[in-house]
Amino acid sequence: METQRPFHFRTTAPDGLILYHGVMQHNATDYVAFELIDSHLFLIINLGSGVVRLQTTAMKVSDGEWHHVQLDRLSRTGSVIVDAIKIDFSTPGVSANLIIDDPIFIGNVPNNSIVYP
Repeated sequence: METQRPFHFRTTAPDGLILYHGVMQHNATDYVAFELIDSHLFLIINLGSGVVRLQTTAMKVSDGEWHHVQLDRLSRTGSVIVDAIKIDFSTPGVSANLIIDDPIFIGNVPNNSIVYP
């Protein structure tokens, strides 16, 4: 199954959730998220058989400027492009599908209720 998620963001906050798409429960096994840690953008993805946490930028992106992000995934492999810089990834295990019917949350989730590994 294929996933494509293009988006733009800008922020001056060094830490926080940018995007979350996954099951709305603790210990969700299928999700994709982008978060800021110390002003660097990270991809966190779990297709049900293991988590990948990938730092997508060497540069700090909490600079108040607009940044373009593109997530492309086909089965267990994919890439993240941030401001024209591409990073490839692959997920562990045998699961190849992102099984989610829940909405996509931008910037936050209701009541900060999601805790993903």
